[in-house]
Amino acid sequence: MCYILLVFSIYPTVEKGVSEILSGNSESAAVMLKPKGMEHEHEIVNMLMDICDTNNLDIVMDEHLLFSYRKAFDFYSGHKGKWFRQPMAEQISDVILHGFEVNGHGAIEILRAWVGPTDPAKAKKEAPESPRALCGEGDMTKLAKSRRVVDNAIHVSSSVGDAERELDLMIQVAR
Repeated sequence: MCYILLVFSIYPTVEKGVSEILSGNSESAAVMLKPKGMEHEHEIVNMLMDICDTNNLDIVMDEHLLFSYRKAFDFYSGHKGKWFRQPMAEQISDVILHGFEVNGHGAIEILRAWVGPTDPAKAKKEAPESPRALCGEGDMTKLAKSRRVVDNAIHVSSSVGDAERELDLMIQVAR
């Protein structure tokens, strides 16, 4: 008797083929639950573990974090000169957050596809099962007019260089 196991995932797939992703070198991504994400910590962590299992990614750091304003401002140094850097730093300062280092082939692309669009309002339309759609709050277009920022629940590095800088800061503020 022969059994065939079919595995289906509710998470989005990445546009690149598996062989294309696997042919590259392993990379690390910083993943951080922001205040709205922390309200749903258990659910998002379970989703993260599932997406890592599905895509053969490893969680190599799992720490609670406490950023000072200065460290939070440094965390967002990729937004230097932009009006929203300061309010984003304030949003993650002096509150307990949950940070991860996730390692594997194509980790950044896979995780960024999973979390959904940066704007929670857009995520609700385009990726309704994503953490940002389920837990994020705000509409970037509307809030930007009053110079307020959204809480999109979760951060994922946008590049290998950003990941290195972000992970270094996360290690410094680990509790």
